[in-house]
This record gives sequence, C-alpha cells and structure tokens, in this order.
Amino acid sequence: SVSSLGCVYPKVGILSEPMVTLHERVIRHLVAAKGTWPAVADATGISKRTIEKIVYRQIQDPGVSHIEKLAKYFRCLNE
Repeated sequence: SVSSLGCVYPKVGILSEPMVTLHERVIRHLVAAKGTWPAVADATGISKRTIEKIVYRQIQDPGVSHIEKLAKYFRCLNE
C-alpha cells in the first residue's frame, strides 16, 4: 500500500521516506545556516544574493553548478 508519507517496499513492508532531491537538501542546509550565508558565499563563489534567491525560491532552477557547489560545501552529496 502507498501512504502520503512514502511508499512501502513490497517484499519487506518497510515504509520509506519520500525522495528528497539534492536541491531540496541544499535548501534545508542553507535555511539551517542562515546567519552564515556570507561565509557560504565566499567559500562557494556564489553571491549571497543568489543564495537568498535559491532559499526563497525566487530562482526555480538555480542550475547544476550552483547546487553542486553548495552540496559540496555542506557535504550533502551522499545523504
């Protein structure tokens, strides 16, 4: 059966979490690191304003290069 929380693996019946994209994981890390965005910007080469636009979803598709740089910064590529 399928629930709104995720899906059940048919062979073992374990409820899994809904899949979270790398983009969403990066946004979650950025939200948690809100006071440190200038340091994130300096370390990644992405402007603080662009980081703000990504977090506030003013940029729907920030591009792979930005997301990869931020994911590497937060080390969330293998979560």
